[in-house]
Amino acid sequence: MSVSLVEINNVSKHFRIDNNFFVGKNKNLLKAVNNVSLNIIQGETLGLIGESGCGKSTIGRMIMGLLKPSVGEIKNIWTTFTALPQELNLPTAPKQPIIYREEDNRPQPRKDRDLDKAMAVVIGRLRPCNVFDIRFTALSHNTVRGAAGGGILNAELLKHKGYLGER
Repeated sequence: MSVSLVEINNVSKHFRIDNNFFVGKNKNLLKAVNNVSLNIIQGETLGLIGESGCGKSTIGRMIMGLLKPSVGEIKNIWTTFTALPQELNLPTAPKQPIIYREEDNRPQPRKDRDLDKAMAVVIGRLRPCNVFDIRFTALSHNTVRGAAGGGILNAELLKHKGYLGER
């Protein structure tokens, strides 16, 4: 059986830079790494080869956790996230498990707790933080998403995977 030692999927790192000769006027985003995936299996050797400045060191720093994702990258991950319940289209699974709200006053319990059958997690107020790198506010319906709904979704997934037999 092969053991994966390092695996990254669709990793990107973009840097904000000032206007200069190399990137041209009014372009302030340098795409150092864009949608890179790799998997290093135990016993294998991987060589990362490329021209100077192509992102080799950036990939290494990201794998080691030395580079943190930007606020924009986090938003992108949250807005495009799906998991196995969505892929299987399970009855109680939310269509979009994470909903990101751009408004400064969101999420709000009365307005957002019941989104997507009350099974979605609503996130907003994403901002940089000097202590924890980023800060955000998350809201979920504790009864539906937490206890009852989570249990039902787990049972649907177990049934689909064949762990629950017919009686």
